[in-house]
Amino acid sequence: MEGLDGVEVLNGSTYLQDNQRAYQYARDYGLKTMGASDCHRLDKIGIYASYFPRQVRNERELIETFKKEVITPVIYANGRYNPVYNLGLPQDKRMIECIYK
Repeated sequence: MEGLDGVEVLNGSTYLQDNQRAYQYARDYGLKTMGASDCHRLDKIGIYASYFPRQVRNERELIETFKKEVITPVIYANGRYNPVYNLGLPQDKRMIECIYK
């Protein structure tokens, strides 16, 4: 996909199956994945995020990190952020279930 570097695969306002579809799309096209807490309900803020392997202080560093590093989508559960490497097979199914109750 020309002009597209990555896809948001975890979104706080999106159903699990839609997040899974976005993840599969990213894999099919070799795009980077990231999570975001873009949500419209107070109780969902901070559930999803992206783990950056180094501190990002400005827009230039954000773009550099996105292009050169592995950014991992993460889910907040059990008091910490947990990486999600495959949305089709979550490491801990309870992490996904607790978000969609």
